Amino acid sequence: MKKQKTSDIAVGEYKDTPIGRIPKEWDVKSTHETLYMKGRIGWRGLKKSEFTETGPYLITGVDFIDNRIDWDNCFHITMERYLESPEIQIRENDVLITKDGTIGKVAFIDHLPGPASLNSHLLVLRPASNNIFPKFLFYILQSEQFIAFIDSIKTGSTLTGLSQSNFGKYKFPLPPVPIQHKIAAILSTVDAAIAETDTIIAKTEQIKKGLMQELFTRGLGHTEFKDTEIGRIPVNWDIVRLGQVTHKLIVPMRDKPKKFEGDIPWCRIEDFNGKYLSESKSGQFVNETIINEMHLKVFPAGSVICSCSANLGICAIAGRDLVTNQTFIGIVPKQEELGNEFLYYLMGNYANRLNKLSTGTTISYLPSKEFESFLIIRPPLAEQCNIAAILSNIDRRLEKEFQYHTHLEILKKGLIQDLLTGRNRVKTNNEVIEHA
Repeated sequence: MKKQKTSDIAVGEYKDTPIGRIPKEWDVKSTHETLYMKGRIGWRGLKKSEFTETGPYLITGVDFIDNRIDWDNCFHITMERYLESPEIQIRENDVLITKDGTIGKVAFIDHLPGPASLNSHLLVLRPASNNIFPKFLFYILQSEQFIAFIDSIKTGSTLTGLSQSNFGKYKFPLPPVPIQHKIAAILSTVDAAIAETDTIIAKTEQIKKGLMQELFTRGLGHTEFKDTEIGRIPVNWDIVRLGQVTHKLIVPMRDKPKKFEGDIPWCRIEDFNGKYLSESKSGQFVNETIINEMHLKVFPAGSVICSCSANLGICAIAGRDLVTNQTFIGIVPKQEELGNEFLYYLMGNYANRLNKLSTGTTISYLPSKEFESFLIIRPPLAEQCNIAAILSNIDRRLEKEFQYHTHLEILKKGLIQDLLTGRNRVKTNNEVIEHA
């Protein structure tokens, strides 16, 4: 990753403006006076039945992925439909923004694989003159000030969309064009690092998925295999019911505590973040008195927690004694037969099987008796430990990348705030970024 040299931070005079204190040579401009803004006026009778397999792209808000367009996911329209709306024919370096639904999502068109148009929920933005660098505009629309502007529109109106007239009222600080280029270059460097980290995470997760499939069907170093009810496995592995190799299955009570106080975490699905579950992100805790009064079920440290409703197979290992709602079931394995780390990975790998067994009309659910009779593999304990160790190593690599990704996002947010307001100023007469 690259960093900014402190010697390249410019020092200059500032002035007070209606939007705050900015460098003296910067201007305050509105989106109305500086941008070309167009959106599709209705659908011109366009129906979904007219979408085609090939032809010009039709971009929608769901195609925005990490501030870019997922072209492979786009619908297509006929060339006739594309040509009838020239005002929204997309160009490279255009900026797109959602004006309905999730308002304010932005995407930058860094490349255009073919002719493209918009649906009626988006606006296309491009500078009306050479006084604005397109990539700088893209970052302006990711600033805290613009997010606050969007929030003020949503809370101050009964309308659910972002009209062109409202969007045109946004005012922002505009530095000289060379400064815009330099700021955009700095932020683009961070975005490139984020994209590279995303790629590493995706590849590592794909490796982990393939490795789990291999380890849970072929094991380590086996040459002889047998067919079973749940697939082909090494000859010295057993197929057992989950209830046979557990001390107990813990089914939480449906009632939510009436008050929260104490030091035992009350955890929900939102609190799951990685292999171990130890904290309530919302700060909800109970004590022994509340547990006894409400007959709550405590998941002991080391037990495997598995979701049993909605999206089944989401798992964690209890890092400490804790309590959950009825979304989960607790599995306390017999450690002499089944390691908890191995079971954690195994149940996650069995998510599809669990979901197929679930019942329910609106929300799927799998009762404890189904968990008790659920068939699983049981390799020798030593091999279980080795398999879990291999997968744990992959998880450590993933966690390192996730932490770096979070660091980059925080860095980008801070740079946007500092650079786009002129709080930190950059020079244009020498290189601002250098290798760390």
